[in-house]
Amino acid sequence: MKRASTTVEATKDTSPNKQSKQQLGNFQVSPIGQYNGKLPFYRQPVEFGQFSLDGKRTFMKDNSQLRYYVTPKQLELNFDLRKGYDTAVIKDDEVKERLTHLLTWVKHNKKKFQLNDEKPSINKKESLNTDFISWRGHFTKFLLTPYENREPWKMGVTLFNGTIFISEIETEKSKHDRLNRSAKNEEMCYWGYKFEDYLTQSVHDNVEKSSNVNTNEAFCSVVRTRLEQHSILIGAEVDCCIKNNKNKPPSNYIELKTTRIMYNERQETNFARFKLKKFWGQSFLAGVPKVIVGMRDDSGIVKELKTYDTLNIPNIVRQYGNFWEASVCLTFLNKFLSWLKETVKVDNADVVYIVSFNEPFDVINVRLVEDGSERFLPKWFTDEN
Repeated sequence: MKRASTTVEATKDTSPNKQSKQQLGNFQVSPIGQYNGKLPFYRQPVEFGQFSLDGKRTFMKDNSQLRYYVTPKQLELNFDLRKGYDTAVIKDDEVKERLTHLLTWVKHNKKKFQLNDEKPSINKKESLNTDFISWRGHFTKFLLTPYENREPWKMGVTLFNGTIFISEIETEKSKHDRLNRSAKNEEMCYWGYKFEDYLTQSVHDNVEKSSNVNTNEAFCSVVRTRLEQHSILIGAEVDCCIKNNKNKPPSNYIELKTTRIMYNERQETNFARFKLKKFWGQSFLAGVPKVIVGMRDDSGIVKELKTYDTLNIPNIVRQYGNFWEASVCLTFLNKFLSWLKETVKVDNADVVYIVSFNEPFDVINVRLVEDGSERFLPKWFTDEN
């Protein structure tokens, strides 16, 4: 197995006692009953742009990494997800790219923000006319927070030229888990990429399929949407699209996942409670309508495919129990984003609000760091505005 490394602008490492801190309060998560109610308005996401990352994580202003979904010809599947692991090129998890690639796309497409359907800014010609910009994974963590009591998260939040940018900060738990992964778990992280390799092919006829999986490669869709009064720009890695589909992206995209074969009702219930929740959150936010799941055994052999319509996942879950509700998730996200707008007031790239969710998982805390030590917006992005 080859591990690739990439050089990306790093954030300054300053010890906490040297930081200018200010505790600003918190946002109440529990009891989640306060978020019951009708489903908030969430506008169907519209693709605003595309970009790719090559085998060295180099940004490309094209869809060169986009892939078609290929329906398996054989009736009985036998996909070995372990195959090719020893020669695969694995992305270096030590490198924290933050918002680098998404901001690169924004930098190349600033004019598009002045031509969208949002109300133009009167006071700032340089405004992106967008309330929030971040990766899909960050918004997914916010969305599912009401039902999360196992995984803490931490985000850096900065207001710059009227837009709130959100970038994840690795928690101590995540760092510990990453550095202490067993060899088996390291290999299992590769399985999802190999599953995609079995079921996809490049949309470009002149691109030959490599014999080695390279987990650095990625195709990203940039979608624009709105949750009630919040305009949102989301960057999302996309697994593949449907060939010759008349629907415009993201409505022709597919999410590919794997999970362990379920042998009893308890396993099915846990799948609905935990995994389907994440599958729904990721796909719903980016407007991806379909999730195809490879059912694998403990040896990494995929035996069956199951297809889930994203919008129907909450209905499927209700058959197993009242574990989570889409309306609660979206109501929570809407109110949380409103709270962020009220809290994040200092418009300055050096000022970062550290927003965190930790045990006992009942409140979201925020503190202010003003000395630039937690800055994540690169100079090449802010200096041109």
